[in-house]
Amino acid sequence: MSESVVTADIPDEIKRRWSISSAFFLADTASSIVHRVGLTDGSSAILKRLKPRGLGELPGMTFLEWRQGQGAVHLPQKE
Repeated sequence: MSESVVTADIPDEIKRRWSISSAFFLADTASSIVHRVGLTDGSSAILKRLKPRGLGELPGMTFLEWRQGQGAVHLPQKE
């Protein structure tokens, strides 16, 4: 699959903190913007940036942190 590398719409501060080397836009929904990102260590992650309308998803992120990847997606970082 051919991927378009688009990091221009990811804030520089986020790119620096996450060590993002590349990004592929996945979705722009009512609640968030989602990218698949490549990190400088060679790993990959999903970056989901919440919009104001998506703040209701924060309790779900707390649940994912609590689960620590057991039976749910691993949430390495929440800001």
